[in-house]
Amino acid sequence: MKKTLIIFLIVILAVFIYLGGKFLNSNKVQENNNFSELEEILNATSTAPQAEIKEIKEDFENTFTPYRGQDLSEIGNDAFIEKVPEKILNDSKAELARLKSSLEKNPENVDEWIKVGMIKKFYNNYIGARDAWEYAKYLNDTNSSVYYNLGNLYGMYLKNNVEGEENFKRALELEKGETSFYINFADFYRNFYIEKKAEAEAVIQEGLKNMPNDGSLLVYAGGYYEELGDKEKALLYYKKALDLDPDNQELKNEIEKLSVN
Repeated sequence: MKKTLIIFLIVILAVFIYLGGKFLNSNKVQENNNFSELEEILNATSTAPQAEIKEIKEDFENTFTPYRGQDLSEIGNDAFIEKVPEKILNDSKAELARLKSSLEKNPENVDEWIKVGMIKKFYNNYIGARDAWEYAKYLNDTNSSVYYNLGNLYGMYLKNNVEGEENFKRALELEKGETSFYINFADFYRNFYIEKKAEAEAVIQEGLKNMPNDGSLLVYAGGYYEELGDKEKALLYYKKALDLDPDNQELKNEIEKLSVN
């Protein structure tokens, strides 16, 4: 599967649900406030090969449905905007205007639709982000990052658990090697789709099956089982994580604490 620059969003969202349930409280969705990350998004350029764009255009030329969502240049009206430095805000507006103009000429560029959603999401314009990403999904229904973005958006911000779950599941069908996909999907069950909280374990175990030596997943699994009160399993995963990172003092302290209690 071709990777695109939208991996930036994975990084941004993963910052708020850090790799390790014990070492960060992930019960709240935090507001965006890291402007350096936004600047990275604004400065990024499309990496989609022209051949890929041409292929998309050929696929849809007979059934192409025009975009009818929120105006691409609309940044939103959330109170958070007042906290943004003027230069960054102006740069964001200018980039949205540029993307609007570019997509009017070449509406099949999936990378640019995803970037529109990233900028709008940063400013808590969830409807605008949804519209852009849903259209990106329409253009390319095999892009795992689009589904992952929508899973986070629907589940953690738009409070639509059904759509959140559906998009997370599809993301993992398409990409089984992204740590943040498993962690955020599990966190979605644990903290948002409470009726299905128990489903988090299956997501964690699927991740460990596909990536058994992923330290971040092992730490997260340890935190999950510690929260359940299963010290034996918590220690099992913490110790496996420590084998991969033997200088991690936090892990050593956690293992010692669990071992004596």
